Amino acid sequence: MKIGGKELLFCLDTGAESNVLSNRLPDKVLNTVSVSRRSTLWGVGSQKVDVFHGQMNDFSVGKHPLQQMPTLITSLSAMAHSFGISLDGMLGCDFFESGIFYIDQRNNKLGIEFYKTRIE
Repeated sequence: MKIGGKELLFCLDTGAESNVLSNRLPDKVLNTVSVSRRSTLWGVGSQKVDVFHGQMNDFSVGKHPLQQMPTLITSLSAMAHSFGISLDGMLGCDFFESGIFYIDQRNNKLGIEFYKTRIE
């Protein structure tokens, strides 16, 4: 998956309401996001977490561009600590609404059949 022409590592989270990008991504990537607002959420342990809401404008999966994909930008350090891997982002419901997904465990493959137009 790419944003701004840069290959990034995402996890897929079928229970996540939104897509999330790490706030530690390079400016070249973050500058492709149109930020619409900022908010503060309460995280684990009553910590305040700054979150930016916006749309990814240069996001693609393989050769398939996905324009104006809703996203949040925030720290993913707690997730990296929990999973033991540093991720660039997490794809949630907004991403899964863009097509039909299947998992072939026998052949260890994930498939995506994108809709021609996004269903809203």
